[in-house]
Amino acid sequence: LRSYYCYIMDWKDALREAERDVKGCIGVESIVWGLYEDEWWPARVIDIDIRNTHTVMWMDNRSIEPLTLATICPFLLSFNVRYDEEMASKDKSYRDVVEEAHREALLILLDTQSQIERGAEEEGK
Repeated sequence: LRSYYCYIMDWKDALREAERDVKGCIGVESIVWGLYEDEWWPARVIDIDIRNTHTVMWMDNRSIEPLTLATICPFLLSFNVRYDEEMASKDKSYRDVVEEAHREALLILLDTQSQIERGAEEEGK
């Protein structure tokens, strides 16, 4: 969370900016789509090294794998593009993993929003 939001803009603008930031940026603990055997699967980023390689843990089997930035994308931002409805209708495990990832990504977004709102309230006092 960027601490400079609160004194550069009002809290409503900061909240809108944070929504874009959380949806569009990838950091440690982010929920992402990762390319695995020509399919997009949900994963959690657990580390980013100096070469910008992201180590992810797949949400379906908890295995760990390094991925380049070209093979991952923000989960919420690209949900409609990456979600495979045909696969979800055939594969229950895929549907379950996507639902779990969606819940976690929304919790991260809501937590970030509440942090910004608390910061804005404290700034206004």
